[in-house]
Amino acid sequence: MREAIIILPKKDNAKKSLRNEHASLQRDLVDSFGGFSSHESNGAWRDDSTGQIYRDVSTVYTIAANWNEAVPNYPLITKAEKLESIARDYAAKCRQVCLYVRHGNGEIVFATPAIAKTNQA
Repeated sequence: MREAIIILPKKDNAKKSLRNEHASLQRDLVDSFGGFSSHESNGAWRDDSTGQIYRDVSTVYTIAANWNEAVPNYPLITKAEKLESIARDYAAKCRQVCLYVRHGNGEIVFATPAIAKTNQA
């Protein structure tokens, strides 16, 4: 087993609380990986494309798993792929430019929002 993390701000960029989204993420982490630990964190980052500096009070979620194993009920998806998929979904739900993810192998990903797929004629 190795640890991975997702960092989710407590408020969106318009300063709206993300309390409900955190509760939903916690359920998703338990359902997908069996559990998590969390702690509060403060940080900042600069968006190089705009120069804007974002300062956040966040929750760091730590998840331990065997990351190359399949997700229960989803045999074609590894736990590592599921973690990144969850991060992209929550980046979208929480109106974030990206979410910080550190995979179990140490790789860092800035997960950008998932884009809904549409059928185009």
